[in-house]
Amino acid sequence: MPRPTLSLILRPALLVATLLMLPAGTAIAQACPRPLVAAMSSMSARPGLQGSPLERMAEELMAELGRRSGLRIERREMPRIRAFNEFKGGTVDLVPMATRTDDREGWGRLLPMGRAKAMLMARKDRAARLRKADDLFSPSLTISLVRGQAFGMRFDSLVEKLERSGRLSQVGDQLTIVRMLKAGRSDAALGLPAVFESALVAEGWLDEIRIIDLDLADAVDEGIYVSRLTPAACVERLEQASEQLRESGWYRELQARYLSPAMRQGLLP
Repeated sequence: MPRPTLSLILRPALLVATLLMLPAGTAIAQACPRPLVAAMSSMSARPGLQGSPLERMAEELMAELGRRSGLRIERREMPRIRAFNEFKGGTVDLVPMATRTDDREGWGRLLPMGRAKAMLMARKDRAARLRKADDLFSPSLTISLVRGQAFGMRFDSLVEKLERSGRLSQVGDQLTIVRMLKAGRSDAALGLPAVFESALVAEGWLDEIRIIDLDLADAVDEGIYVSRLTPAACVERLEQASEQLRESGWYRELQARYLSPAMRQGLLP
């Protein structure tokens, strides 16, 4: 049997050395077999309404995630409902700024960036009457909510009780709720304040509400959902990059750049 030549012995070592000399991200891109698709969704659900700060945060987050992971991430605009339908079907890889739910866990996995907690946004002239969760069930109050909010089991239980009491009005978007508050057709709204900011600004009502924490729900994980059909090599790099963004404080700094302290209420480390 012929003895291996020196060139054959050295070839694997030369290959490793060459890979180590490649620019950062080159080997990563080769390991991930295709570009990833991120669903960039409107948080306002109203055409023509100025984009929510959360939308702009999501854009910067995806750009930084792609830079740090070395992966190519294609961003596609689509409504939030369609985003999760395509995520479920595997045609979307990433959904940023999403909270953890049991259904979504069946379609993919969450890369946690922080936590989110539902708050109460009340008209200032009603805020003094809202001191505890039981006050929401007062016959003289109407509470509003954007359909599809996901803040865990305790929140779901509260919504069911409000529906049975006849005290809850569910609508399709934040602008409708702000107009209801403004007109006195709703006394308070449930949700994440940051999602409502663009609608409050559009209606000139940013200073007319008071944000109250009545401990209505447990904090739930919030972050970037990755499809179960996304190649494992890509997921590994996404996990590493997202952990860097979270542990370094970059993600909290991103929130602070786009959101005022009032609008950051309900967003937790």
